[in-house]
Amino acid sequence: MTMADKKEEEELELPPEILKLMNNKNYFGQMNDPTSSAYLQGPCGDYMEFYLVIEQQKIIDLKYYTEGCSATRACGAM
Repeated sequence: MTMADKKEEEELELPPEILKLMNNKNYFGQMNDPTSSAYLQGPCGDYMEFYLVIEQQKIIDLKYYTEGCSATRACGAM
């Protein structure tokens, strides 16, 4: 996390629950071979990628990835 990111988080005064989600690396990252994936880009230019691994009609793994701002990371984490 850069100093600009930390300053942005402080300015947003995010609840601790959201900060915890944003900093949880369990679901953050990219997948090489997902069952399904999606990409979207917001009007601000931030983008998000979502990845799912589905077996027997159940999601068994998921990840999201973004290089966006704190708000975008919080949305992905949620």
